Amino acid sequence: MARQWLLPIPRASRWVENDHITAVHTRQTVAGILCVKADKAVNQALNAAVHAFSVRWLPLIAGASIPTEKLNELARKLWHNARSKILLILQQKRSYRSILALYIFGMTPLPPGLEEHELAYGNIGEVCIDIAMRQLQNVRGKKNINRFSAAAIVVEPLTATASDDASSHTIDEGYQLRETIAYWAGFVFDTSASLTTGLPSILHASILGFQQERTIQLLKKTAQEFHDKTEDWRVNGFEVTNQRAIWIVQSASGWKGVFWKAVASLREALNYGHEPHVIFWAQAAALQGMQRYDMTYAPLLAACKRALLFLDFETQLNWYLLSLHYHLGQLILYDTLDTLDRRDLFPNSDNSQLAAVQETVSIILQGIQCTVSLRNVFGPSSAALRDDTVTLLSVDPYPHHVATALSLVSDFLQKRSRGACTSSEALERIQNLATVALDQLPQCSASLQASRISIMAKLEGIQQVPDGHSPGNGKEPANKSRQRQSQLESHHIGEAREEEFEAIDRFEIGTIHQTAGSVASSGERQQMPSGLIDQWDWTFSEDTPLSFEMLEHDTFLSDHGLFEDCFFLA
Repeated sequence: MARQWLLPIPRASRWVENDHITAVHTRQTVAGILCVKADKAVNQALNAAVHAFSVRWLPLIAGASIPTEKLNELARKLWHNARSKILLILQQKRSYRSILALYIFGMTPLPPGLEEHELAYGNIGEVCIDIAMRQLQNVRGKKNINRFSAAAIVVEPLTATASDDASSHTIDEGYQLRETIAYWAGFVFDTSASLTTGLPSILHASILGFQQERTIQLLKKTAQEFHDKTEDWRVNGFEVTNQRAIWIVQSASGWKGVFWKAVASLREALNYGHEPHVIFWAQAAALQGMQRYDMTYAPLLAACKRALLFLDFETQLNWYLLSLHYHLGQLILYDTLDTLDRRDLFPNSDNSQLAAVQETVSIILQGIQCTVSLRNVFGPSSAALRDDTVTLLSVDPYPHHVATALSLVSDFLQKRSRGACTSSEALERIQNLATVALDQLPQCSASLQASRISIMAKLEGIQQVPDGHSPGNGKEPANKSRQRQSQLESHHIGEAREEEFEAIDRFEIGTIHQTAGSVASSGERQQMPSGLIDQWDWTFSEDTPLSFEMLEHDTFLSDHGLFEDCFFLA
């Protein structure tokens, strides 16, 4: 009997419930907060964005039998459908659901095979992310102030009834909690976009005010409290339980956000030519972020890494994401210093950059070697189509971060190949690691396909460079006088830590082929007939989300971070 399954509904969609919002197009004040009801157009846009975003994990469930062209065709249809729905709510609808829809679509990669005219208009995803951040600012406004625009058409709000006015002042703690969750998500989204693009922050204060931001001050306070409470663990050791690991990762993730914010501010200060004292403020914040991470969190996270196989799937995934993203922030920092020739800002930056590269390679290797059951990934409530295992890397909800990290690693090796790696064997191991890692990432993404070509070309180019002729060993160091002056001006920051670093040759990467091979072979045991792809219907109904037809089994896709609910229809 054929059963119909729906793609998962996002967890964040529960931030706003209809019973706390008034009629469509009317404003309601809930504890001083302004929002607009998410109507049918917004819900359809959110559903369409979820489907376009999560189609990348379809091969994990269906097996390797899905033809590449069929998968790309499905991705294009879902992307076109989501784009048409998103354009309808781009400016008119302002609610937490519309914000989430815009951000999810903005995070959706362009599928391969789009027409030239579709690519000529630029990346609509970045526009959606910017608008989502500005809408989040609007719905958090504490007062309904007048806004004036040369392009907007002024519409008088509908007259509120007495019952509406009475209910509008009802204090609802559930709504306030969802608003807080939405605001924290906005901080993460906004900081990530600012870090990776190098553009100023939209939602939060940038270089001239982020230290006074309430979110930053709260995260600093909680990090100090966490440090005080866990001092005994760092001194005497502790037993790593799942609950303790979750607490450690959660606190460290908050501090990672502070570090990312500092790096983004430093990039902004250097890129836009701020005054030297502003640059040193950002430098001090970034250095403080690394020192806090090394002193407070690194020893505890190292203990979690040793016990990783004994922890739950979600804890494993969150540890992997935190570790990868923190060191990605370091790689972006040092790449910026290289690009702008300002390595003088950070003492001992060569060793620190090498350590970040080595840790990144080790974390990606851990993501490949650590496998989890599909039943654990999709939850006990679902009957997984295949009783197989997948790697942590393959369920990473941010695969572009993996590609970015590998690209920065290859750039580093390309500049300092003979200094960082003492043998061509080490370079070959890293090239094999990158190949396996890129194979584990979703293939229905045009940007990831382009990144794959670029990364492999860089690594293959390093292999062909004769000994003693590294592409980057002829680069002159930064001006010594400017370096001495900067060190004197930033003397108050303190000396950076110095420690021994292991060479990349020590990484045992030879086992990655066995891990990847076992995952691939297990995928061949149970495969879904490719003919079922033709039976899927990617059109929307009047009021329900997009659905597909599946035979005999119930299953669903999950993005392992944004979505958690799934509803089955007989």
